Amino acid sequence: MKYIIIGLGNFGSSLATTLCSQGHEVIGIDKRENIVQELKDSLTTTMCIDSTEEQALRQLQLFEMDAVVVAIGEDWSASIQTTALLKKIGVKRIIGRSISQLHKTIIEAIGVSEILNPELEAAKRITGRLASKNVVDKHAVSETTSVIEVCISSDMEGQSLGNIKFEQSMGLKLLAVKRMVEKENILKMKHLVAETIENYDDSFVLRKDDHVVLFGNTNNFVKFFGAINKLK
Repeated sequence: MKYIIIGLGNFGSSLATTLCSQGHEVIGIDKRENIVQELKDSLTTTMCIDSTEEQALRQLQLFEMDAVVVAIGEDWSASIQTTALLKKIGVKRIIGRSISQLHKTIIEAIGVSEILNPELEAAKRITGRLASKNVVDKHAVSETTSVIEVCISSDMEGQSLGNIKFEQSMGLKLLAVKRMVEKENILKMKHLVAETIENYDDSFVLRKDDHVVLFGNTNNFVKFFGAINKLK
């Protein structure tokens, strides 16, 4: 897929390089020449452009892109002007970045429905991990549901999936099981790598430090973690 990332600060550059490493075509845009030069070898193309100038934006291949991401953070004025110009030009898919509720409200008023707040999303994920030491990662799907990766504790060690019954007993759908396996790197040094177990059934027995990826309602997760804590 093809993307334009406007604003190559910490978030924008991380997003751009990650997308590029996954095989996507990424054009990185920033008005700071030094940033553009730093990333020129990491992205498909980088361009030094002031995105608040309409003529400069019109020079880009906007209508050949799958999405244009306005990743500008602290400079509200530049973020809002850029977003408004992209709407005026007629770009179909614009993904905005907000750094506050007011910023988000303004971007929504312009007509952008896909809005990211990486700081808030990171805080939510960290909060989820702090809620229980068993939580490895958390992704909110909606206000009431989440996908959470949980490290198996000693109380579940040796139990089969059929015995635990995540869905029947706890209302949590099991999406995947991950297990740490020992492998050698190119230097012949051994290290642990997480591998997804593709074939498992009710007879599959969990080991300590296995990870299970679960989907469900927030209230069910609260009950689940409460039950785990009582066993400790």
